[in-house]
Amino acid sequence: MEYDSKQGTFGPKSLFDLTESDKLGNLLKALYDARQEYQPLSKSGVNAYFKSNNKEHRYSTLKDVEDAVEGALQSHDLHLRHQIVAIQTEQGLGSILRTTLEHIPSGEFMSSIIAMESTGGPQATGSQITYYRRYNILSLLNLEADDEDDGNAAQGNKGDAAAPKSVKPSRSYELFDVKGEVARTYTDWGSFTKSLNIAKMGHSAPWRKSQIEMLEGVKKWASDEKKKTKVPSTISQLDQLEERAQKLIDEVGLQTS
Repeated sequence: MEYDSKQGTFGPKSLFDLTESDKLGNLLKALYDARQEYQPLSKSGVNAYFKSNNKEHRYSTLKDVEDAVEGALQSHDLHLRHQIVAIQTEQGLGSILRTTLEHIPSGEFMSSIIAMESTGGPQATGSQITYYRRYNILSLLNLEADDEDDGNAAQGNKGDAAAPKSVKPSRSYELFDVKGEVARTYTDWGSFTKSLNIAKMGHSAPWRKSQIEMLEGVKKWASDEKKKTKVPSTISQLDQLEERAQKLIDEVGLQTS
């Protein structure tokens, strides 16, 4: 963090400084083991603004998600924490919600970051924080909780005609080593593509196989996510992600040993 004397606030030099530690091996091993012990996700939340086939939409609340994973995470020395960080933007002072998964023995961490929005008051801000805490956890742990449209409360929507929330699609992206095993995991597509060295790694058949399978998974995930939303901006982002993943698949496939 660095101190901004003009604003009197602390903030990151770059959001990439907050994304993850240099090494992730211990954390990823502990997370893999913890995943085997997650409890089933309950769906105690009911969205009054969204119905499917005349049935109330049910989803996993923040508490449902925490109840499903906390025991397993703690037993493998993993800890989740949340921070609201002030940042300077072109539009003025803003803030982000950063959710960090930490491996306590090694100090390794990875984070999911989402921009906060201006709201009409503390109640709406509280709803937004709760929603984004949940969204970040789902992204970090790669969980599915059927979260179509359950962010309406964070926007102050009060009627059946309320529009669905446009949220940047988020998931994890794995980078592999020459043996085709996971070397690093990213929660940001830009960071992932910057670290993807096709020219250096392309000689390895195991790497090509694993990397292409992961990218195919990204395409399928994006396609599935498009079926869950009617928000044009979200659909557009998912279309772009599909196209970029396919471009990388083509580039990796051209490499020979």
